[in-house]
Amino acid sequence: LDYTPAQAEQMRPLYEVSAAEPSFPRAATAIVAWQLAVALAEELYYRGFVESAGVLAISYPLRAAGVDIAAAGALPLVEGLPLLVSAALFGLVHAEFVEGAAAAAHADDAA
Repeated sequence: LDYTPAQAEQMRPLYEVSAAEPSFPRAATAIVAWQLAVALAEELYYRGFVESAGVLAISYPLRAAGVDIAAAGALPLVEGLPLLVSAALFGLVHAEFVEGAAAAAHADDAA
C-alpha cells in the first residue's frame, strides 16, 4: 500500500501495535479496537460537539426572541444547516486522504 506521509504517520501507531503481536486474534483485536477508538472520537467530535454547537448557536437567538422553532417551520434550518457544516468540515479534514486515493487510482490506470 502506498500512503502519503500524513497517512503513514496516522497509521504508524496502529502498525506498531499490531506488528508487535505475533498472534493473529490479538493483532486483529488491536486493529478493531484502534479503529473503533478513532471512529468513536471522530463521531463524538463532529456529531456530538460541532453539530450540537451549531444547533444551539442557531436556535438560541430564535428561542430568545420567543419563536416556536417547530411552528415557524425553521426546524430544517436549525437542524440541517449544522449537519451540512459538520459534514463539510469532516470532508475538508479528510480531503488529503481522498486526494491521495485519487492519485493512486490514476497511477494504476497509467500502469
